[in-house]
Amino acid sequence: MEFADNNKNLIINYLNSVFCLNNLSHANLIISPDSFYNQFVAKTFSEIILCKNNNLCGICKPCLMNKSETNPDLVKYPRQTIFNTLDVTDIINNSLESPLYSEFKIVIINNIDQATIQAQNKLLKILEEPPKHIIFIITANNENKILQTIISRTRKIYLKPLKKDMMQLFLDKNYNDSLNKISYVKDDLENAITLSEGWPGKALLYLTEEDLSDSINLAKTIAYSFSSSKDISSFAFAIINKKEKFNLFLKLLQSEFEKLLHKCSPNSRIGICNIIELINNCSHLYDSNININILIDNLLMGILENKYNYNLK
Repeated sequence: MEFADNNKNLIINYLNSVFCLNNLSHANLIISPDSFYNQFVAKTFSEIILCKNNNLCGICKPCLMNKSETNPDLVKYPRQTIFNTLDVTDIINNSLESPLYSEFKIVIINNIDQATIQAQNKLLKILEEPPKHIIFIITANNENKILQTIISRTRKIYLKPLKKDMMQLFLDKNYNDSLNKISYVKDDLENAITLSEGWPGKALLYLTEEDLSDSINLAKTIAYSFSSSKDISSFAFAIINKKEKFNLFLKLLQSEFEKLLHKCSPNSRIGICNIIELINNCSHLYDSNININILIDNLLMGILENKYNYNLK
């Protein structure tokens, strides 16, 4: 992970506001619904601590080894898919070794909420009496799946969604490797940032949608051009083909109608608000495993009815 020089201080200041880098805890628990974001923050936080200058200088030995992922003072778990007791045994053995290049050795444990109870209980023993040279950085999506005894021995850090300008910075400067593997246009990036609600991992997920532009165009057509019951069957067919990403399409559709709220008359706003409520209800019903064909037909008929009743062009 490389940082552009003109943005490095902004990233460090942001992480300092989250962690208070001058007041380190031996065990830190990062919590947010975005695993990708959690892991980014955990890794960057670790690299700041290990840097000889504490500023991601990029030229000291720890920074160079972090870049090549060969730093023995930074170890990440799980080794396989889910954190288990073998990982804890490895951590205990590694903790006996002093750091080689920095003041601390960093142990990152990702997605602790997916770990077995046995692994969490075994980890608890080293968290109760951690070596002075070890700093644990643990991530989780759901703290309710973590033993309370572990939570009580960590400093909890709840990550907040990023503002749009910070999202743009993170995606442009810090996720280049991920973005370079994705074919997208500028409008796709802007829409992904808007739809992600501040979570970088969600933005990248949306950008991997091969037909994101097609979905956006379909949502715009329904919002701006849908005016006849004759079009229901063709629109329903187009939407059903997006079944695997139905909720994403609903978000795109809602976004288009929310844009219309700022352009229409007060009377028309009532109709648009009704349509937005229909879309939200459709999303909830879909999560309840209601037949998707019925949902789509009812949604399209409801949109058309409100367009007619409130003279939405």
